[in-house]
Amino acid sequence: MASNDDSFQLDIEQSPSRAKSRPQSRGANHATSDSKSKQEAEKSREEALRQELASVKKVNEAIEGVLQSLEKAKANMKVSGRRILRVSGS
Repeated sequence: MASNDDSFQLDIEQSPSRAKSRPQSRGANHATSDSKSKQEAEKSREEALRQELASVKKVNEAIEGVLQSLEKAKANMKVSGRRILRVSGS
């Protein structure tokens, strides 16, 4: 009878460890897939941010071009105004 109790005790001790090891292996695969999906999501996010940054840079360049054009127009108007005053004032 002692041997039956011993084998029963071994089965109880081994069962939980087997049960734990199976979900851990599934969990490890799940963790790996989660890790991969997180990495893919991060890469996707970074790429979207790069595209947005490139778009913002293009808009900034366009605005700078408009500002330069306005400054040139302003300077030209001052020069033209002086010429008109000189011609009419002479």
